[in-house]
Amino acid sequence: MTKHFQILLAALFFTLPVQAQKVDLDGEKVPVQYLRMPKKPFPADYKYYSAIVSAKPNDLPRIGMSEKSVLQYAVVPGYKKVEKGGDFNIEVSLGDFRYEGNAEIKTNTTTTKDKSGKEIKTTTYNVETKFVHTLSAKLQDKTDKVLYQKSWNEYPQVCKSANFNSSTEAAKYIKDGAGRDVGKQDQDAIYAALANMKEDLARTFGYTPITENFKLQILDTEKHPDYAGFQQALKDANAAFATMRADKPLDSVRILSQSAIAFFEKQKDKYDAADKAGKKLKYACLYDLGLLHYWLENFDQAETFAQAVVANDFDPKDGKRLSEDIAEQRANQTRCSRSSSHFAMEFKEEEVAVVAEKEFKTDAGLRVEAFKEDKKALSENGKEFPGSLYSNGEEGKGSFLLDDPNFIAFDKNVRFAKDMEKNVYVFRPDWKKITEFSFDGRRFKCLPFQSASEMSFGSKTTTQVMEVLYESPTVMAFLAYTGEQRGLNNPPEYVIYKVSEMDMISLSGMKFALNLNKGIRKAFDACPDVVAASEKDGGFERNKAGITRLAEMLDSCWKK
Repeated sequence: MTKHFQILLAALFFTLPVQAQKVDLDGEKVPVQYLRMPKKPFPADYKYYSAIVSAKPNDLPRIGMSEKSVLQYAVVPGYKKVEKGGDFNIEVSLGDFRYEGNAEIKTNTTTTKDKSGKEIKTTTYNVETKFVHTLSAKLQDKTDKVLYQKSWNEYPQVCKSANFNSSTEAAKYIKDGAGRDVGKQDQDAIYAALANMKEDLARTFGYTPITENFKLQILDTEKHPDYAGFQQALKDANAAFATMRADKPLDSVRILSQSAIAFFEKQKDKYDAADKAGKKLKYACLYDLGLLHYWLENFDQAETFAQAVVANDFDPKDGKRLSEDIAEQRANQTRCSRSSSHFAMEFKEEEVAVVAEKEFKTDAGLRVEAFKEDKKALSENGKEFPGSLYSNGEEGKGSFLLDDPNFIAFDKNVRFAKDMEKNVYVFRPDWKKITEFSFDGRRFKCLPFQSASEMSFGSKTTTQVMEVLYESPTVMAFLAYTGEQRGLNNPPEYVIYKVSEMDMISLSGMKFALNLNKGIRKAFDACPDVVAASEKDGGFERNKAGITRLAEMLDSCWKK
C-alpha cells in the first residue's frame, strides 16, 4: 500500500462519518420589543387625548368604584393623556343601573332513595335577580367626528344566590343580602367590560409596546464541528436583541447583531443542499438570516432569505410564512405612515396648552344634572328659585325648592339645595339656626315672635319666618308665616316693628282683628297722617301693598 493511498484512505475514514452524521436543530428564543401598529391610525399630527366619565355620581360608589378607577382603562398607548381637550377624547359612559323585574325565588326538588328503597324528596330554594348595567365608550376627534362607539353588558345579567333550606330564608336573603351580591357581580362585569374596552382601544388606535420572543434554528448536535459556532451566534444575537426597546431606534441593535449575521452568512454557503444534513443546516442559516433581518426591519434582505428558504425546500412553509409576515408588517407601517415600529412621540408643554382649548361635547354634564334633578325631586307643580341663606354670619348660596309656589309652608314644602360640582345636598332648613334668607326677589328674616293667634298667659316667644315688606332704621313691616306648619294664617298675619322700642305689633291682634283701620287709628294715634289715611277711601287694606304703605307713613312720622 503506497503512502499516498494510505493518506487517502485515512481521509475517507475520518470524513465519511461526519458527512453522514445526523444533525438536530432546536428553536432557541431571542427577545424582541416593538410597537404593535393600530388598525385605524390617527393622523400623524395627533399626539394628545383626554378622557371623561359620564355616569350618575352615585352609580360608581354603589359598586365600590370611582371615576379614577374607570379612567385607568380609558387609554390609547403611544399618545399622551391630558387633563382636558386634546386631539381626541374618550367618553366612558355608565348607563343607569336598573333591575329587570323583582327578585324571584326558585324551587328545586330532588328525589333520592334511602337504603330501604324509600323515596326521599328534598326541596331547596334559591333567588335569581336580574339587572342591567351597560358600559359604553365613544371616541371623537377634534373635528367632533365619532370614530368609535361600542357598548358592553347590554343584556340582563342574572345573579343567582346559594341554595336555602326554606322559602323564609330565601325571602330574608332578598331583603338583606341580594343587593350586596348583585353589587359584587355588577362590579366584576363592569371591570371585565372595561378590560375589553381597553384592549379594543389599544388594538384599534394605539401603538402598544409588545415584548415577546422569536426562535432561531440552532444546531443542537454537540459532536458536530459547527456546534460551537452556532451557540456563539445565538449568544451574540441574544446580547444584541436584549438591548432592543420599542421606543428606541434600531441602529445600535443592527450594529450589535452583525457578528451573528456574519456567522450565518458564512455558514449558508458552506453546506451542500444535495446532502440531507447539509440541506437542513443551510435551511437553518437562511431562515435565521431572514428572521434577524425581519426583526431589524431590513425587509428587502429578509424577503430575499425567505425566498431562499422556500427554494431550499427543507421546510418551505417557514419561508412562505416569513414572507407573509414581511408583507403584513410593511402594510402595517404604510397604513400608519411609519417607517419603523420602534419610535416614541415627542411631547411639548406648549402643545398641551394649545390642545387644552378644545372642548368636546359629551353627556357627562347632562348625566350629572339629571342626577341632581332626581335628588331635588320637585313635584309636578314645584319650582326652583336661586337664593341664599345666612347662618352663623356666613352666606350659603343655592336654590330654594318649593313644591307649590302658590302656598308656602316653610316647615312643610320648602327645601334648600346646595349645589356641588357633581352632587347636590338637599335639606329642610332649621329656621332656628337661620338668621336671614332670600329668593325670587323676596327677603325673609327668622326672628323671635309670638303670633297673635297663640297669645295666652304663659305662652313663649318662638323663632318665626318673617317676610320683609319694608325696612328702614326706624320701622320694619313683615308678613309672618305663623300658621300651621309655618304657613300663612287666614287672614295673613302682618307685623309692624318699631325699631327704637324693639316692639313687634301684630296686626292680627285683638285691636286689629275685627277692624284693621280702627285698630291702626288707636295704635298709631300719634301720627296724624296715618290716622287720616285710615279714614280716607277705605283706609289701609290687609295685603302687602296696604301694609307697606302703612310702614312708609309710620317711617315718616317716627323720624320726626
